[in-house]
Amino acid sequence: MTRDLLDPELKASLLVPHEAPRAVPGPTPPPSLLALSKAVQSVSTAAGAARMADDLARVDVGFVGIDVEFRYGDIDDPDDDHKWQDPRELKPLLLGLSAMVRDRRQEGLVPARYAVDVRRAETHAGLAEVLRRPYTFVAHHIKSELFALSALGFPWPRAIFCTWLAAQLLDLGRHHARYIDPSPVDEIGEERAEHEARRNRKGATSLQAQLNRYRVVYPFGGDKAEMQQRYLRLADDAPFTSTDYEYVTADAFGAAALYLPQTLALAEAGLAHHYATLELPSAVALMDIEWNGVTVDRAKIELAREAATRATLAYEERLKSYGFRVDVATPAQRAAGAPAERVMVASHNERAKVLGDLGLLHLFATKRGAGGYSFRKELLKQHQDAHPVVRLLYLHGKYTSITRERLFQGEFTSADGRVRPSVNPLGADSGRMSFRRPNIVGIGKVLRPIVVPDGPGYELAEFDFAAQEVFIAAAHFNDPVLLADCNKGDPYIEMIRHFCPDDLEPGDELLDDAELAARLGPEKFKARRGTMKTLMLATIYGVGDTSIAAQLGTTPAGAKRLRKRFFARYTALAEGIRRAHQQLRDRGHTTTATGLRRYRGKKGGLSNWEKNWAVNGPIQGGGACILKLLLPRVAAFLRRHGGRIVLPIFDAVLVQYPREARAAVLAGVPELMIEAMRELYPATRPRVDTTADAPHCWNKSDRADSIERFLADPEYKP
Repeated sequence: MTRDLLDPELKASLLVPHEAPRAVPGPTPPPSLLALSKAVQSVSTAAGAARMADDLARVDVGFVGIDVEFRYGDIDDPDDDHKWQDPRELKPLLLGLSAMVRDRRQEGLVPARYAVDVRRAETHAGLAEVLRRPYTFVAHHIKSELFALSALGFPWPRAIFCTWLAAQLLDLGRHHARYIDPSPVDEIGEERAEHEARRNRKGATSLQAQLNRYRVVYPFGGDKAEMQQRYLRLADDAPFTSTDYEYVTADAFGAAALYLPQTLALAEAGLAHHYATLELPSAVALMDIEWNGVTVDRAKIELAREAATRATLAYEERLKSYGFRVDVATPAQRAAGAPAERVMVASHNERAKVLGDLGLLHLFATKRGAGGYSFRKELLKQHQDAHPVVRLLYLHGKYTSITRERLFQGEFTSADGRVRPSVNPLGADSGRMSFRRPNIVGIGKVLRPIVVPDGPGYELAEFDFAAQEVFIAAAHFNDPVLLADCNKGDPYIEMIRHFCPDDLEPGDELLDDAELAARLGPEKFKARRGTMKTLMLATIYGVGDTSIAAQLGTTPAGAKRLRKRFFARYTALAEGIRRAHQQLRDRGHTTTATGLRRYRGKKGGLSNWEKNWAVNGPIQGGGACILKLLLPRVAAFLRRHGGRIVLPIFDAVLVQYPREARAAVLAGVPELMIEAMRELYPATRPRVDTTADAPHCWNKSDRADSIERFLADPEYKP
């Protein structure tokens, strides 16, 4: 008999019949690219938003175009190009995405388009999931999209590309007003040319113009202007139509379609590195600055307007003493609210007569001006040191503009007490940023105390590069003598040592800057340093001998001799200026240390104006590059200390910080500034001046009471 060797319990379990194993479902196939690209997917529910996020997670997304349609505030308060709008009141309505998905079979990109109704909070979770992914989000004017995301409570994507910013960079300088009117007769002609230049620049950098430039077909066949107006009037509960979906995704697709050709164009122009490392990161920092705004003191604004009004009347009285006549109003004019009499300060003929009697008319000679002369603001500013009457005319125009400035008439201030000027990272053809609505950076040093910290626990400090333009000129034109003079200390004081021998005594060469200034005395030192600064900046900005002579109180022949001595010392600078003219003729553009270019807007021989910016363009542009390299670094540093950048100001930054972080900020920001400048100009040893002794407002030289002083004395200058 055969013995069973298996364990009885094991044998019993093996003989029990078992059910067949259940079939495990296979993986769900990815969404069909044909289905995704065939029509716009409208998203208005949580399920739809989740499906969008899941679909995009399962396909090979390269980059994503994004566009948001929005309005400001209430539909009963229509948007207007002449009306300031607070970006914090932006109300997003419909968001379009055009994900460019790689089609592995066709070896190309296929757009997957989604229109998301962001008025519905239930769509936000799925949208947030998409925005968190490491896609590059592309928009034509990405500031609007990022502000819309902030309004929705979303963080900004990590990787972005702005096609409008790229378009500006690729055309920088081509649409300057001087190419429309090379020598405007007066402010009216100047403003007319500026208006046309802005219109041309806006047209050339528009989405449609860029699509045409790169031969991309815009997929929306409707009226774009009509659609834009529709969203300004759209009620919160109004349904969207298929036309809305097509429109918002068309703009998203247009931006996405520009990404690759613009990237190639930037590389071909030598601008890819500059755009990626300076222009785009600083643009994001500027958007953050604009979103946060600038806190202002309303009472100080009113006081500043009163001071400016009094000052213009005081200037008129003084101008009367130089021969300006008075125009008496007619009864009808007085009945309409005109003053009984006014000094004829704005009269072209009156200006010509008075300046002619003073022997100053030759400073304003121009081929196209009325009677052969022009008294535009920039000319009055340039020659304001030639005679008190010229300075009075300049100041009168400056503060008349202030009294008319909408900021000083109570506009632009939000409910939270802040102004949020619109910032264009490439608003100036030099590459500098510009501010408008309002141009708070340009209000003048006297009126700066209108800007205050956000609250009692905070302070303001301004950090300013000392003589930055001179340092950049020395480094850019590779002049070792000028560079050595800069690195020793104050370059203008070093110039006194070489160009003012009659003022020096034996042993003065052993004195440092402060000791030499004390030995010369306040008045003589200020005069001599001013002369050196005028000579240096006149060289950089192409000011002629006649203008230099007027500013320095000498003859044109004397100015010519001084300039000759200047170039005899700084020979490499003289050669660099000659070479800059040649390079602009040959290449059609100037270049900074980072590759930033300023282009000519015409061909042929260089005009005198173009020769001037051939020299100062790389200097001003170089300063802009330093600031743009600096802004994200300073912003990150200040965030760690509970602070923020309030305003960037050409070669300076105004920052806010908690009072307890004062020591760290006053030490850390200058270090970052010096580091950034030396990164672009390694041979320099820059210095930074700090204004922080009156930290309860923005001010010049710690003069926090400058508005009150100006109110009492219209001639006050901080």
